[in-house]
Amino acid sequence: MSSDSAAVAVQLEAIAERIVSLMRREDANLSVSAAGGDDVSRRVAGALNRRAEEFIRSVDRGADEIRLLASALRAMGVEER
Repeated sequence: MSSDSAAVAVQLEAIAERIVSLMRREDANLSVSAAGGDDVSRRVAGALNRRAEEFIRSVDRGADEIRLLASALRAMGVEER
């Protein structure tokens, strides 16, 4: 593996870790409470919280994809030897 490829793989993994770390720090900010005790407020808050959970899962999948790119880049470098 060339040193450039290795450096890119390390940078990709660092990006993935920063993404996950940021999402973990901001996770609480994505959660909402119902504005009132009425059914509409509870339903809206529930819907927003479900969207937030979907967003977090999507971001996690994106970080996993970045890690897979780094792994593939490393594997290609090993094959070149």
